[in-house]
Amino acid sequence: MTKKINEMITKEGPFQSKTEQFLQMMFSKRYNNIEDQIDAYGTESKARFYQESLVDEGLWTAPAMVASYVMLNYPLTTEIADVGSGTGTVGKIFKAGNYLQVDGYDLIPTAAEEGRAYYKSVRIHNIIKDPLPKQYDVITASGILTKGHVDATAAPMLAKSLKPGGELVAHHPLFDDYDYQEEAGWTKQTYFEVKHRQKFVGYIYNGKNVQCELVVYKVKH
Repeated sequence: MTKKINEMITKEGPFQSKTEQFLQMMFSKRYNNIEDQIDAYGTESKARFYQESLVDEGLWTAPAMVASYVMLNYPLTTEIADVGSGTGTVGKIFKAGNYLQVDGYDLIPTAAEEGRAYYKSVRIHNIIKDPLPKQYDVITASGILTKGHVDATAAPMLAKSLKPGGELVAHHPLFDDYDYQEEAGWTKQTYFEVKHRQKFVGYIYNGKNVQCELVVYKVKH
C-alpha cells in the first residue's frame, strides 16, 4: 500500500499526514485536464485511498455540507445530478436520507464504480465537453470545482443541464494565497447568479484548518 501511495504524491514541502500529501497532489493538477484527473483517481487503489484518507477519517466535511443544503431545502422527489460523484461521498448521504432520485456522473470509471451503490444510475461523463443527458432540478458538485480540477469553463454545460430555475450546489476552497473563484473564472461567468454563500471548515491542510465556501448558483435561464 505504501508504494502505491508514494506513486500518487508529490514531494514538495513539509507534510504532516498522507492525507495532506494527497491534497498537495490534487491541487497540483491542471484545470480541466483528463490525463491529470486519471492520474489522481484512475485506479482502484487511488480511488479507495481518497475515500479512506479524506472521507472515512472525517477530515473532509464538504460533501456533508453540500448534501445537507439540498436536503434542508428540497423535497425527497427532487431530481439530482451529482457531478463528480466519484466514490459516492455525496450519494451515500443522499441515500441515507431517502433521496433516491440521484444520478451520479464522473470522469473516472474506477472511482465511479466505487460509488455506484449509492446512486440510481452512474454514467461516465465529461461536463467540460457536453451537458448531461437530461435536465435536473439540482446539480451537486463536491470536490471538483476547486484548484487543479475544474474551472468556470464548465459553467455553460452545467447551466444547460439544469431545468429553468435549477440550482448548482457546490463549494470552493478559500486559500490565503490563491483566490480560486477569481482565478478559475467563477466571478466572471454569466450563466448563474449567486443565491447563497456560507463559509465552513472544509479540511486540514499543512496542519491548518482550511476554510471553504458553500456556494449555491441559480441558473439564469
